[in-house]
Amino acid sequence: MKAKILTRGGYMRRARQEKGLTLVALSEKCGVCTNTLAHWERDITTPTLESLELAAHALGIGLDEYTGFSERMGGAGR
Repeated sequence: MKAKILTRGGYMRRARQEKGLTLVALSEKCGVCTNTLAHWERDITTPTLESLELAAHALGIGLDEYTGFSERMGGAGR
């Protein structure tokens, strides 16, 4: 069985869910509209760096973890 390959939005969703937050709760913590967060997680739209920083900070994690960058690059930056 193949492992599921996550997109950037998939990593974002996983990070939020691992913190036990709903889209509404994360929206309230970071000030980004719930629909916007949902679009990021479904890879419909691409967030700005500033918006990514707000959401990652609200989750208490770095951008590389929030977007899955370090995992996709084989652990670089960890």
